[in-house]
Amino acid sequence: METKTNILDSLKGEKNPFKVPEGYFESLGPVLQEVIDQKENVVKTETFLSRFRPMLYAAASVAILVCVTFTFLTNHQENVDQARNQVPEEINGIQTKILYTHLEEESIIDYLLSEEE
Repeated sequence: METKTNILDSLKGEKNPFKVPEGYFESLGPVLQEVIDQKENVVKTETFLSRFRPMLYAAASVAILVCVTFTFLTNHQENVDQARNQVPEEINGIQTKILYTHLEEESIIDYLLSEEE
């Protein structure tokens, strides 16, 4: 523990570890003014793409929305058609099962025996 305390004490110092290069603040003003002047001289020109970019984004959004809607409606219609085709088949199967539940065993046996003859 004593060695850690000694290290900490040795790291503490009254001297500031950060240094500024000599003449930094004297040359800072002219350098900043030069950078500002260069930025003021640059003239922005509008390109075709930068002018119509918002419209392109809107058109792309509408196109994506149309594609998603078309895909959803097409799949929905296929599911409806498939369901319409399955319903009559299932109803016929249910009707047949209902008929079989009302038959007595003797009737079934007689029917099967009559087929063998």
